[in-house]
Amino acid sequence: MTRLLKKIVVVVWLATAAFTGLAGVGTTFYFLTEMPRSPDPETRRIYSVAAGNQRVYVNRTELEWEDFLRYDLGTLTGCGVVTLGVVFLIREHNGQPPIKRAKTSGPSLLLLSVTPRLRGKNR
Repeated sequence: MTRLLKKIVVVVWLATAAFTGLAGVGTTFYFLTEMPRSPDPETRRIYSVAAGNQRVYVNRTELEWEDFLRYDLGTLTGCGVVTLGVVFLIREHNGQPPIKRAKTSGPSLLLLSVTPRLRGKNR
């Protein structure tokens, strides 16, 4: 059951990430081709957003869609990346801590961890 649940979580996350990326690219291209470059009060396109390397003006609902993509789905996708990374790290090490710690501390810790074969020669 847990394997099936893990697969479902990964598939849902991948679908969310793909949707976020494709919707972001599609929205950017739509804004670049259809939106005015200066405020247009008649159509209520008065909110400035960046589309590619240009400023365009959108109305309230288009601004809410842009914010939803950037902040809500972007945050959800980022949290999914971190969560899946931690899950795969834990799975990879089978319950053992991912970093083996030496018994010493300080600058010698780095030297001992980088060059383990020199430990016997330096003493």
